[in-house]
Amino acid sequence: MDKSSPACSRETWLLYCLLFLVAFNFPFVLIFNRTLTVLGIPLLIAYLLVAWLLFILAIFLIVRQLDRLNETATSDVDEGNPRV
Repeated sequence: MDKSSPACSRETWLLYCLLFLVAFNFPFVLIFNRTLTVLGIPLLIAYLLVAWLLFILAIFLIVRQLDRLNETATSDVDEGNPRV
């Protein structure tokens, strides 16, 4: 399957949505619900903030990659050179 196909991007988004749901679901949140602190921040809050930032970064990278793939696809079509 072509990496720039809509099905591949749909599968990638579905994977990240499922990972997001699992990461913020009860069992994982319970793992980090301890009385420890990280730099003065409770472990649970630190986990939620770090996981949230990592998911935002992953979404940013996916969108940027899809934009690059769309730009190369449109530039190939605009030049009259079909993609092989």
